[in-house]
Amino acid sequence: MQRIRFRSTAITCVCAAIAILVTPTALAASADTSSGPSETTLSDQVAEITQGRGLSDLSGDEFSALMDILPADGTAVEVVEPSAKTTPLSIQVAAASSSSSTCTTSSQNVYIRKSSGSTGVGTKPTTTCTLSFQSLRMSTQLAKKNTFGLWINQGSAFVKTATGLLTSTNTNITLYCTNTKSTTWNAVTEHEIVMHYGTAVTLYSTAGQSTLNCGT
Repeated sequence: MQRIRFRSTAITCVCAAIAILVTPTALAASADTSSGPSETTLSDQVAEITQGRGLSDLSGDEFSALMDILPADGTAVEVVEPSAKTTPLSIQVAAASSSSSTCTTSSQNVYIRKSSGSTGVGTKPTTTCTLSFQSLRMSTQLAKKNTFGLWINQGSAFVKTATGLLTSTNTNITLYCTNTKSTTWNAVTEHEIVMHYGTAVTLYSTAGQSTLNCGT
């Protein structure tokens, strides 16, 4: 019986200690967590589709789904790497305060290129950062919409790399037409950016839809 009383007393002390440590703030945080999973962001949706793969590695359905969820106005979506989500906040703040840079993207809608003798389509994606980047790789994939409303990639991706600049534009994107059929076009660009202080950023953006007399 003495042993049973001793264990009961110890458990009571531990519970009391735990009760002291649980502050109102902690209780509030616990309540917030129990309310359910957080809302899925657009960045999360893009990351779920791409899973760290390049545009050329996506299946037809995955590629079409990516085109559909990216903002039609060309606004870039940043994909957060899993490692960044687990980085302690203090380290994130220190890195941001020591060196920070904002990178943005822009692009022309897909258009008929006069330089191709008006027999091809293209676009001109641009990446611009407030601080010079260490390296940049832009991969752009042209796509057309089929009769079922799905985006089908056309040809191979156009890749441009650059180092040590503030901005870079790919002006060498041309896909030649094979007929003059009215076709809805778009393009998606994956912007892989590495800054000098080691931060890696991946942005996805579209060129915007255009209906052109150019079929393939």
